[in-house]
Amino acid sequence: MAIPTAVPLKAPIRVNFYFFESKERISPGCGYTTIGLLTGETPSELRKQYKNIECPDKVIIKHLKSKGFVIHPLDDKFYSDLYRFQLVIQSTDVLLVSLQLNETKSTWGILYEGMMYHNFECTLFSYTDMLTMKVITAYIINHPNWSYKN
Repeated sequence: MAIPTAVPLKAPIRVNFYFFESKERISPGCGYTTIGLLTGETPSELRKQYKNIECPDKVIIKHLKSKGFVIHPLDDKFYSDLYRFQLVIQSTDVLLVSLQLNETKSTWGILYEGMMYHNFECTLFSYTDMLTMKVITAYIINHPNWSYKN
């Protein structure tokens, strides 16, 4: 089985996440809190910058790229096959995911080392949890300031 070209050769061993408290945790929306978690930018200021629009893929990806992130999209055939996903994706890969929670609600989050980061909260996460939530889009992300294995 060939590894998709989207998978980077090196996974980070140290990732910089930024946490906020109070109203920054939820009110700006999960897309902006996800950007804040990765960049340290204030989520409510990000929401103002983007004129209060929701945070679709093109906004979050363009913004992260402008901050030096390297984005590797995963196609839906790849992440819809849980067995293949577990073979290729390592727990040290940083995944940016958009998940369908129910018919009307979706959310952004980060998966890293068995945890899901959502609105600055961390919960244990297993790839089998993806059986109860549909993945809308998924990306492996990297940043040059993170530490990597040799």
